[in-house]
Amino acid sequence: MHTADWQLGKRFANIPGDAGGALRDQRIETVAHRTLIRMLDGLQEFSGDWVFIPGNHDPALAGSVWTRLQEQKPPANVHLALEPEQPLRLVGGQAVVLPAVLQRKHEIGDLTAWFDRTETPEGAIPC
Repeated sequence: MHTADWQLGKRFANIPGDAGGALRDQRIETVAHRTLIRMLDGLQEFSGDWVFIPGNHDPALAGSVWTRLQEQKPPANVHLALEPEQPLRLVGGQAVVLPAVLQRKHEIGDLTAWFDRTETPEGAIPC
């Protein structure tokens, strides 16, 4: 398993006014359509599963890179964990990913609280 923080939603709070907004827009624009397509094409070469989970710098907001990835209809081995409290069953149910999905920059609740009450198939490895 690999995880990385894309920091695509970075707010640039220390830069006031329109300049901060322009920096935010440019950060998203930099991950352009062509870049997303090339990334998805490259992921198809690996026969295993890829799981993408939104983080604190790139929450699952409308109009974000996550929306753009969904619109590209990723290959079957690319799973976008965008819905809270929705386990992802992989490898024929032998592995279950319990994602803590961020839907906004700051979250006061415990996004992992649902892990304890979620049933996974007998013998499955929760991740």
